[in-house]
Amino acid sequence: MKIYNIKMFRALAILTTLSLIVFANIISIPVLAISPPPSVEPSIATTIHALPEPPSGFNPLTATPAELQMYGFPPKPTDEDALLAWEKAVMAAKYWVNPQLCFVDNIVHTEQQPPCDSVDSGNGQGEWAGIAVQSQYNNNVGYNLSTIEFNVPTYQKGLGQGEIASYWTGIGGININQLGNNISNLIVQAGVDTNLTYYPSSNYPTLPLGTNYAAFWEFHNGSNNPTGYIQNLTVSANDDIYISVSCNQTPPYSAYMWYDDETSGQYAAFLETLPQGYDNCSAEWEYERVAGTEDSISDVNLHNCYLQNDNSTWGDFDAFHWTRCQIGNYNWLGLFVPHYEPTNIGTSSFTIHKQ
Repeated sequence: MKIYNIKMFRALAILTTLSLIVFANIISIPVLAISPPPSVEPSIATTIHALPEPPSGFNPLTATPAELQMYGFPPKPTDEDALLAWEKAVMAAKYWVNPQLCFVDNIVHTEQQPPCDSVDSGNGQGEWAGIAVQSQYNNNVGYNLSTIEFNVPTYQKGLGQGEIASYWTGIGGININQLGNNISNLIVQAGVDTNLTYYPSSNYPTLPLGTNYAAFWEFHNGSNNPTGYIQNLTVSANDDIYISVSCNQTPPYSAYMWYDDETSGQYAAFLETLPQGYDNCSAEWEYERVAGTEDSISDVNLHNCYLQNDNSTWGDFDAFHWTRCQIGNYNWLGLFVPHYEPTNIGTSSFTIHKQ
């Protein structure tokens, strides 16, 4: 495994009339130059940029859109409720973390889900439980930003090896064609992986010894891409985590990842260019069973689930036609029995419940 130690580089953000931020004088760090694991196709070679630390006295509440994006802060929402969550998050961001990134090639999040509102047949293809919005149900208008907030659950090991449980938000992963098949092979996602200590440590030697919770991101482009982790952003059980994923709508395509631990005050952000663009047909807020067997897991509330579509319209998922994903199996009567499902669904929140 190779470690990506991201050093500081200067970035100049220019806000155009189309609200496209063009970065100049920014030095890129190609992934391929660090030699990705041999199991990963060369197409993993995206480009990662460090973003500068905000100057002393920087106030995100009064910053311009260009300044927010220069320092990796998510854009200011126009939706009133989303704005309240955003204000709480950015004001909790006290301690900037210059991210040190690593890839782990044998922990891979699922790049797509069978069409939501259908059920997982138990064939291993459906590993998401949560809420999704799809452009096909919303006048074919795509999405470019999503946010999520949750308290990191305390995990108790169950039988077997123990599973990695992941909580995340993302753009892409569901794109249904006329035949009803999911043809998406692009997804940008960011979240927190939990229960890592119960998985063989040889699978993630680049993470600090004893890591149980870690902030992750992943960009799937049709390959079996590895999971990236922020090594030096400490995440603990019960921490209040706010995450934003946003993508540029026009070339050069890029994704901004912003992680804010509102409990500790630590936050980190970076920019990843997407050579193949991104799939804007869906946005998701999910629990994902990444690996291992089922463990004891308490209900987890995912809230402040907001998004922005390509018309710059903000809203919660209830403002759009949403569908739900669930993980389960069919019993001997042919009836679907969910193992994990979203319950207590509100306008911008729901609970992941294990039966």
